Parts: sequence; structure tokens; C-alpha cells
Amino acid sequence: MLAIDLDCFKQINDRHGHPVGDEVLRALASLAGDEVTSLGGVFGRLGGDEFIAVLPASRAPYAQACAGQVHDACRRRAAGMPNWTISVGFAQVEEGETDLHGALRRADSALYRSKVDGRDKLTTCSI
Repeated sequence: MLAIDLDCFKQINDRHGHPVGDEVLRALASLAGDEVTSLGGVFGRLGGDEFIAVLPASRAPYAQACAGQVHDACRRRAAGMPNWTISVGFAQVEEGETDLHGALRRADSALYRSKVDGRDKLTTCSI
């Protein structure tokens, strides 16, 4: 599971206006969503500038690399857009968990560490 947040989104809106901020959100959703879908996962928006990706269990042995692919995919942006980055938190569903709540909580915690550590990072949950 990946928790994804657009870095400094308020600054994008303040500097370039809300229509450009909306374009950035659409670009993030397209780039990350296409990458997640190509990996067999599901991608969605939690709200605001926060997104989530759930990768299939078959990708678990390669989960860190898959998370890196999603992060890297968001570096390919259209010309003319303002510079933007994402921070990503990554966590796996643990054996015995029957839902995604714990993994989401851990991914969100890892995302917060990405932000605190300087943004534009992928941080893995440490249990």
C-alpha cells in the first residue's frame, strides 16, 4: 500500500492559481495511476492532494521496487507545468491482517516521515 501526497500543494495554488493546481492533481493522478494500473493495482484519491495505491499480493516480493516505479513515474511531467514532487509512504499488509486499515495507518506514518525528512522521498514503514 502506498500513501501519496503532493508536496507543497498550497504553494502551487497560491503561486499559479487553482486551475493550475487542478492540472497538477490530474497529472499526478494520471502518471501514478497509470503506473499502479500497469502493476495490477488500484489507485484512488483520498481527498485534497492525498492519494492511495494498493498493489496486488503477487507484487509483494517486488513491492519496494514497485513503489519506486510509482514515485519515479511522477517525475515525468508535461512541459509548461510548475515543478512539483510527491512524498510516498509504503507499507505491506501484514500476515493475519483482515483489512487494509493497519497498512494504511503504517503507510501514512511513513508518508509523514518522508515529509519531515525533506519531501520528494519514498519511505518504507518500519514495524
